[in-house]
This record gives sequence, structure tokens and C-alpha cells, in this order.
Amino acid sequence: MFFAAEAQKQLPPRTLSPMAPLDSLTIGAERRNAISGLRRPSKTDPKNIVILSSSTRGTKEQDAQYFGQLEKKQVYKVNTAAIVSKNVGETEKNLQMVFANAAAQQSILFFDDAGQLFSKSADPQSTAKYLQSLAQSRNVPTILWCEEDCRTWLKR
Repeated sequence: MFFAAEAQKQLPPRTLSPMAPLDSLTIGAERRNAISGLRRPSKTDPKNIVILSSSTRGTKEQDAQYFGQLEKKQVYKVNTAAIVSKNVGETEKNLQMVFANAAAQQSILFFDDAGQLFSKSADPQSTAKYLQSLAQSRNVPTILWCEEDCRTWLKR
């Protein structure tokens, strides 16, 4: 837990904010079934990145909260703008700290506007692979909300 406290101190201000769990089931049965289908399949087939797209824009935060309930973990909303930097290597360093913190707390990360990570990158495919490697190596379930264009970079 010491490492998590250290990582939290070094993160840019307002980078992570805990999302409150859903008080009541405001998500319809059809949507609950769709989100349940996005869960990580098994330990032998880790799937640490879940993608929500514009088709779910109206319920993206509820979807993330419901996913957290299914996984029985706290969901942290990541302020992507606080992570992205124009300085070389700074975005990667910030991402490492965010994932280290999430791993230490055994929580889920929700990138509300993941497109910012890719749009500011010279090589969006490389950024996508880096995110996937962090999520898998740290075993941190990660929810990304992004437009259709970033979905192509995240395909395996």
C-alpha cells in the first residue's frame, strides 16, 4: 500500500476520482446483459480492456459503475486531460503511475475520454499497445470510452 500512496502523491492533480456505486439498478435488463457479456472471460484468457463507444454515451458512467459492481471493485474515473502531456515520455510515466495505483488498490480504471490519449499521440497504435500491456501486466480491469476511430487501434 506504500507504493500506492507514493504513486498518488506523484500523479497530476485531479487525475483520479472514485465513482460512487450505483444505489439502485437504473440500467435496463438488456443493458445489464450486454455489460455482463463484456466481463473478463477467465484467468487463462485475460481481457483487461473493455471498450464502450458512442452507442452507449448516455449511460457510460452507469455502465462503468455497473461493471464495477459485477467485478466487486471500486471504479476510478481517470481525468485523461491530466495525464496527457506534450512532453516526450510524460504521458507514459503518468499512465504507469495510474496503473500502479489501481493495481495496488485492486480497482478498475474508467477512461471517460480515451480518444485524447490517442489523438495526441504520434503513433496511436503504439499507445493502444502500451495501454493493453499495462492493463494486462498489472491485471487492472480498464474501461475505455472512445469513438469508433480508437476502437480500430485497440483491436487485437
